[in-house]
Amino acid sequence: METIRFQIGQCRINVNIGKTKDFYKSQPKISENCTCKDCSYFENIVTKKNIRLMKILSQMGVDLTRQPNINLNGVCSTGETEKFQRSYMGYYKVFGRLGKTQKSTQTINKEGQLESVDFYEPEDDSYIQYKVRQETNDQLTVDFYLECEKKKN
Repeated sequence: METIRFQIGQCRINVNIGKTKDFYKSQPKISENCTCKDCSYFENIVTKKNIRLMKILSQMGVDLTRQPNINLNGVCSTGETEKFQRSYMGYYKVFGRLGKTQKSTQTINKEGQLESVDFYEPEDDSYIQYKVRQETNDQLTVDFYLECEKKKN
């Protein structure tokens, strides 16, 4: 299957889109793992918001409404914050490899290979921080913390 190169900031990520899409076909919907209103809201509303990370993950072949069934709490609500009405944390799996990066927020393993890269992105109606980690030779995990729906002053 074809590998496509994505660029997030100064970090290159090589993704096998077909393998990623195939993986998510067999994963449960978020609402199948949890029926609370916060998880339903994430599945039906947050995944469709104009959030850069969500757009990029979707382009990489991730079905944002599904979650890896490895951890039943793959996506969970962390409640209200000082500035935002909703916050969530979770992860998505992507098949691929980290490429080169100039980002200072990178972690290198004992063998001198790139292990992870951290990102922080404030947007108008949201704030997101995430880490892209090389889990195995061909699997990445994108761990995220998202705050959305800014409170009115």
